[in-house]
Amino acid sequence: MIEKKIANVNDIKFDSFTTPSTLNIFHGIDWISLEHKGTLGFVFFAGADDIPIVDNN
Repeated sequence: MIEKKIANVNDIKFDSFTTPSTLNIFHGIDWISLEHKGTLGFVFFAGADDIPIVDNN
């Protein structure tokens, strides 16, 4: 598969060049990994810095 030179917001790509392979989404400036960063069963919200925070109240 040939990678696109220009990405659009919300484009998703499978990066097999990393170990382990990752799924990434383009947010307009850079690619962000879609890896799971939370604790199973908890509700998370992304902050302004794209870092998920837990809020179970």
